[in-house]
Amino acid sequence: MTIAFTRKFIFIIMVIITLLMGCSVFEETDEDLFTDCEKIDLLSTPEINTEKKYYIVLVEGSKEYLPYREQGIAILTSVFEATLEPGDHIVAIWMEVSNLGSDNAVFFTTDFEDIVLEEKIPEPLPSLLPLPTPLSEGVTPSSRIQHDKETNRVNEANEELLEEHYCKNIKPVREENNKKITEWQASNKSEVLRINEEFTKSTNSSNLDYMSVYEALKLASDIFEDNCINGDYKDCQLIIVSNLVDWRSNLESPEIQSSIEQMNINFSNISVAVIWPDCQFFSDQFKSQCESRKETWSRNFYNFQASEEKGNLIFVNMDNAVDKLKKFTGD
Repeated sequence: MTIAFTRKFIFIIMVIITLLMGCSVFEETDEDLFTDCEKIDLLSTPEINTEKKYYIVLVEGSKEYLPYREQGIAILTSVFEATLEPGDHIVAIWMEVSNLGSDNAVFFTTDFEDIVLEEKIPEPLPSLLPLPTPLSEGVTPSSRIQHDKETNRVNEANEELLEEHYCKNIKPVREENNKKITEWQASNKSEVLRINEEFTKSTNSSNLDYMSVYEALKLASDIFEDNCINGDYKDCQLIIVSNLVDWRSNLESPEIQSSIEQMNINFSNISVAVIWPDCQFFSDQFKSQCESRKETWSRNFYNFQASEEKGNLIFVNMDNAVDKLKKFTGD
């Protein structure tokens, strides 16, 4: 068997394997096989979002908190722009006393529309001509020459069949699939913009009532229980934009502590992120008392089964806030 024949035979086998595997046809080779139509690669098919997220956003609506709320929402929408995926769900809740327990508590809810990406599949490979039967030992030189000529003829015919199959079948399908992938990606970007715009707009109003922090956490815990523990969502995240200052001044009293315990707030399988735009750093050198506040709420969330040690709690100040929150929420 000659070297030229061997190379052609091996190349045809590689082409067939490439087509069957659905890889980008064709990789650069020493053989200039396809001369009649330009090679085109298939765009990377986006991964299907199998871990759909359920977000609850608790927002402080007081008028005095408005500048910080705007900063916190800007941080959150930047994170959403990078992390939201088809199938995700968002619920936003005001934390004020007058809203909780009423129809006004949930002020925003939406789904990230999950548009199915349907890709076409090319027709099967054509049947290739069989190669001549391998020669036995001791054949005459003229027989070997004739055998090699026939082998080359079959290889060339098969190359033409494969080229025609690529140009008339694979390439058009690949072009159509690339167009669908591009449109699908553009549609998802538009959906994220829609969600962020509507969410931001919905947080522009202010409420003069007092903060009812624990009731808001209880409502979030109950919603998570319905949709995550007993529902279809496995990746559930609570994001809080609030300084978490409750209206009750005597939170340390046994009566109030007992009532909070009876709420059975449980975030054991929930990721909890607290955004504090009023904290440049976690330090008590400023009037916001960020370090002390963090220590207090670390203890509180520990009682609710969320902690930094477990990895399901983070406090975010203005120091590199977006990147930290993106990493925590699963960018």
